[in-house]
This record gives sequence, structure tokens and C-alpha cells, in this order.
Amino acid sequence: MSEVRTRPRVQGVSSAVLSAAAAGAVVAASQVLASAVSSLVSLRRDVPREIPPLIQPVTAVRGQAVEVPDVANLPPIEAAKASALLRVVARPYLVQNPAALEAPLAALNQARTLGQVRQAEALLTAALESQHQAAFVSALKQACENACREIGFNAIEATSVPGRVVRVIATDPAGRTLVTEIEGNAEMEPRMATEVVGVSDDSCHGILDRFDRALEAQGVRGSAVRRKFTGGVCQLAAAREFVRRKVRKSSLPPAQRAQLEEKQALRRVQGLNKAHPARVQRRD
Repeated sequence: MSEVRTRPRVQGVSSAVLSAAAAGAVVAASQVLASAVSSLVSLRRDVPREIPPLIQPVTAVRGQAVEVPDVANLPPIEAAKASALLRVVARPYLVQNPAALEAPLAALNQARTLGQVRQAEALLTAALESQHQAAFVSALKQACENACREIGFNAIEATSVPGRVVRVIATDPAGRTLVTEIEGNAEMEPRMATEVVGVSDDSCHGILDRFDRALEAQGVRGSAVRRKFTGGVCQLAAAREFVRRKVRKSSLPPAQRAQLEEKQALRRVQGLNKAHPARVQRRD
């Protein structure tokens, strides 16, 4: 017996899930763009430069109403540039790679007509939305991994196809596996689906209940969870691929299987040490 639980619309995740390393790599767009704005107009003090407590997907950020201060004292082209920058910094976009904003910022700076300003603003907005969505999915992936560890599924593999899907596969000491797929892009609210593999009884329901509570504790917010009973037939593509890998591994000769298991165990230990560096003891 098995079950898939889907969150069709993930609408937020706590920024507290970001690890120290990730938090250092993610910054508010208003911070990145502050110097560009100040070169044209004084930046309002009420524009936040910190990562907000709740990270929302692009669809929510895009829909927020913004208030742009009057820049009528500037020449028309400069006023248009200032307004464009103030519109984007007024929204809580997050940036992982500030270099991705250099080209559209240069285009905005070099614009000589209102049409060129509008085109550069569109390019800058697209770059910011791409950066923000990547940061949101990264935070959601981290929340998923934290929730898996919280309920004892400590051996974790994570893979991704940029802009398409992130997969988190976590296994506990009993060999039971939680497979989660995170899908979404800048045009849709992300969705999450989680399936249990390696369970032949109804204990999958209890595992998923604990996982749901752990996700909520990580600040994951969204629409109501949908449940679907699978009858033991894998539904998620990641779950099917995981089972195929297990079958291929079991068909290997014992010596090769032992080598493969040793390499996988080493990768799991390295992953745990990376996630929990305090567990790694220094040797003199």
C-alpha cells in the first residue's frame, strides 16, 4: 500500500530554512540595486534591504502593488530610468547571482529613448524573476531536506533540472524512502508531491503525516494537501526511476554491488557531514 500527497500550490516558505551558506548567497534585490538607484534618485528609507521572513514565489511577488515616489524633477529619460528601478526594488525579489543583473542594468543605463528604457526594464524584471524563483525553489528544497532529517530519513540525494523540477530522495535506516518532486517556474506557483517507496503496509500514511508536520514546522505554506492512494504502483517519475535503479543494482554481481554500495554510503556520509559540519571532529 502506498500514497502520494500533493501540494498543488506552494505559496511560501520561511526564510529561516536557508542555511548559513545559502543565506549568504541570497540577497535582497533592493540591496544589489541600491547603488544604481541612488545614482539617479535618493532611495527611500522604507524600502527593505533584508530577506523577508516569508519567501513567496514569483507569481505572488509580481502581483504585489507598488508605490513609486515622484521623480518629476528629473529629465524625462532619467525619470523613466529611476521609476523603472524603483518599481523593481519595491518588490521583495531575491537574488542569488548579482552578475545576472549586470547586462540589463547596463542596457537601462545606456537607454536613450523611452522605448529603450521600457525594453531594459522588461529585461531587468525577467532577470530578477528568474533569480527569485531559483532562490524560492532552493529554500523549498532545503525545507524538504530538513523535514526529511527531522523524521529520520537522513540519507538524502537531491537532483535538479534547472527551471523544471527538483527531486529530493531520502531513505531511513529501514530502507523506506521518501521521494519528493518540486515543480514550478516563473509562470506558475510551485507544486510539491511526495511518495513513499519500500513500504508494503499502511505505515506510509504515518510517515507522510509526520513529513507534513515537519514541512509545516519549516514554514512551508500552501493550498490544502491532496491525497491519492497508489496501491503500491509508483506514481512520481522520480519514484519510478529510484525503483529502476534499485533493480539494476540488485542484478549486479556481488563484488560490484558491494563496491557500489560502499561508494553510495561514502556519498551519504559526506552529505551528512556537509549538512552538519559540527559532527566532523578534527584530528591532530
